[in-house]
Amino acid sequence: MTVLMGLKKYDPEKTWFTSDTHFYHEWVIRCGLRDFPDVETMNETIIRNWNRVVGPDHTVFHLGDFAFTTDKYVTQIIRRLNGNIRLIYGNHEIEHFSVMFNKHFSSRRFQECIRLGRYKVFLNHLPLLCFPLKPHYIQLYGHVHSKPGRELTEDQKKLVHLLPTQYEVGMDLHDLTPVSGVRILEHFDRMDIG
Repeated sequence: MTVLMGLKKYDPEKTWFTSDTHFYHEWVIRCGLRDFPDVETMNETIIRNWNRVVGPDHTVFHLGDFAFTTDKYVTQIIRRLNGNIRLIYGNHEIEHFSVMFNKHFSSRRFQECIRLGRYKVFLNHLPLLCFPLKPHYIQLYGHVHSKPGRELTEDQKKLVHLLPTQYEVGMDLHDLTPVSGVRILEHFDRMDIG
């Protein structure tokens, strides 16, 4: 990682993005977002998927809604996950101070902006409906829990208003696995957005 034009530049091969793990949150099972018999099975699946791709010296930007439990269990989960986890607060972190203030994250912020390849990357929990259409500006977001084949929620119906420079990194859209910086760059380079 280096500093470039005031922004930290991250190695795409060692940088990952995800959101909405919802560790210990029974709601994601009850409402049909995830097909697991219980939260313990869901937690173990996410941990296994995460550690399969993320190395111990990698950086993971988690774009919010990490867990729904006490500080003790949040800490136990973080300690089991590979990488340095930089938390961007989601809407549920505001309700769960055990996540919001947990000191085991490498950093905790409401939003962040980094460099990845030739792109200036804005990291937010929510997709921004007023995102600027500028060359080399992209936004990564979570929150909406998109999943192919499932009926659209009210939040997902608004996604038609987003720009091609915005990309969802939520767990549900990516087989409960973090998305690599390499994959992000490949996606936007294919689109030739600037």
